[in-house]
Amino acid sequence: MLTKLRLIDPTLPDNVARRLESMLYAAPLSTAAYVLGLVVLPIALWLRTGDPVVSSLAMATVLLIALRIGFVKLYRSTPAYLPTLLAFGVVYSVLLVALIVRAFFLGDDVAIALVVIAAAGYLAGVTIRAAAVPALAIPHGSVLFAPLILVAAVACESRYWAVAILLTCHWIGTLQLINTTHDRSVLSCWRRIVCRASRSRTR
Repeated sequence: MLTKLRLIDPTLPDNVARRLESMLYAAPLSTAAYVLGLVVLPIALWLRTGDPVVSSLAMATVLLIALRIGFVKLYRSTPAYLPTLLAFGVVYSVLLVALIVRAFFLGDDVAIALVVIAAAGYLAGVTIRAAAVPALAIPHGSVLFAPLILVAAVACESRYWAVAILLTCHWIGTLQLINTTHDRSVLSCWRRIVCRASRSRTR
């Protein structure tokens, strides 16, 4: 039996921790919209570039998201839930990085735009939802940014250095936003607890 890893701050009361964990679950409508976009992505990339590598990577992202959705539905209450969710996110970030690097290698502006939009949509979801658990959100964002910064930094042309600097600033800002969102979420949970306690006393 696996011990449940406390990715959520163990000093928080259980009801606060449970509320933070519940924030990890995306709304069905936003999930459906993102998955639909991912299903279109490999088709669009294949029609645009004809490159089997970039299309295969895009298809792998679709399959991984489908597996993640199934896992969340079936195993939400198991001890391995949060660590497995972390693994899913890191692997997905790696796939997105590979997609972006391949699209830049192909030099097709439309392909680059498509994969960057897919990565931006994922990053926005991670920043807002998984910021409830920084131990999940920070590795996801870091795996997404760090290799891109490294690739840009080792390139010879000066414009890639500019890209590396911009990505670094974006990365730092994302980490700050994750922590700020987490602090506000915890504060909001505490306020609700205090309000409920004060209401029960007045009754």
